[in-house]
Amino acid sequence: MGPDAAGTAGLRPSFFIAFWAGLLGLYAVISAGFGNYAFAVGLAAFAAAVIFVFAGAVWLAQRFRPGRPELRLPARLGGVFLLAVTVTVACLALAFGPFMLMIAVLPFAAAIRLEILARRNAASAKAGA
Repeated sequence: MGPDAAGTAGLRPSFFIAFWAGLLGLYAVISAGFGNYAFAVGLAAFAAAVIFVFAGAVWLAQRFRPGRPELRLPARLGGVFLLAVTVTVACLALAFGPFMLMIAVLPFAAAIRLEILARRNAASAKAGA
């Protein structure tokens, strides 16, 4: 991670992908600790391993082909974060039961609301300019 040509901080794609794979691996470990079904734990661990391999491939591509742009943080980070929370809570339904899907509705609705507000603000800003 570091500043790009414009002077703003960005995330390297390989770091972002490896971070996501690490979170998925942590989920697999916690899920195994709670005595979840072997299928659910194996699926999460397999997905984490595949994503780590993908992160390595992206890192190698960045290393041998420099000059590709870094990922920038989205302008609407709140909605993206709430969507990630929604997916995480929905995945917890594998371990703790389907009632977790009902809990996932709340952050999903909030993410949709934030996205609608952000699009309205962007449209009004364009109309005012």
